[in-house]
Amino acid sequence: MKPAVIILTNSAQTLAKQIAGDIGGDVHGFSKRVEEADIIFDDVKTHLAKLFAEQTPIIAIMATGALIRILSPYLHDKKSEPPVLAV
Repeated sequence: MKPAVIILTNSAQTLAKQIAGDIGGDVHGFSKRVEEADIIFDDVKTHLAKLFAEQTPIIAIMATGALIRILSPYLHDKKSEPPVLAV
């Protein structure tokens, strides 16, 4: 499964493209604030939860606190869950 590089704003595109290129991932962009991405999504919480459930590695260029709050209900076993990084 390709890692997902999550961005919420256009200003994160350059970094996201670099990271995605380096790791063979896709840039996922929030539709309300990102004009161009490999994958566009409408709801941040739903999209992150879906990726996490599918065991997709997540690299999120967003606030760490927000990422933790969104994913915390889904954390159960660190040995079997996908990697999640906040940049």
